[in-house]
Amino acid sequence: MAARALRGADGKLFVEAVGQQAFQLVASGDTTSPAVTVALNAKSRAIVERLLTGDVSLLLKALDRGSDSAEVAKQESGLLANRRETFGDFKSIDVLGTVPGPEGGLRTTVRINNARGGATNLYTWDRNGTIMDIGARPYAPSELMMGDDGTLRILDAPAGSSAGGSARFSVSNGTLTIVTPKHTITLRRQ
Repeated sequence: MAARALRGADGKLFVEAVGQQAFQLVASGDTTSPAVTVALNAKSRAIVERLLTGDVSLLLKALDRGSDSAEVAKQESGLLANRRETFGDFKSIDVLGTVPGPEGGLRTTVRINNARGGATNLYTWDRNGTIMDIGARPYAPSELMMGDDGTLRILDAPAGSSAGGSARFSVSNGTLTIVTPKHTITLRRQ
């Protein structure tokens, strides 16, 4: 599990989930993911890595839509160039994870980190491993809210998630414990 950060800002508490288990937990309240998520995370990372070099070939292959694929790839390339201009030089890629998306697909979220911020690319995959839809939006961590019982709950799940909010977070003696419908997870400060 790789929750990148749990931090406070303006009187609110936020969690940044990076990695399949952490992202799945924030999205659904559990850490169980379909086995295919490993492959989709890797495919999505490879697509973004190539896009950052100007190579749209993996995106075109994943789209497999015929004539409009080239236009979509051109738009994606232009979007990355715009982000570079807005947010500065590219720094790194974080594959946040893959969760259930619209229309029965699985949506992979890839955060592209630049010197002054970043945004996410969203790839919604069908059962055959073909991209059904592409999206992009600014990155925003999930906000946690204190419940009446003293536990923290996810206020808003990440983009494309289907559930969120079913995990309970509690802090005791500097240890964060997360209770999901199927697991209890203890996180330690690194």
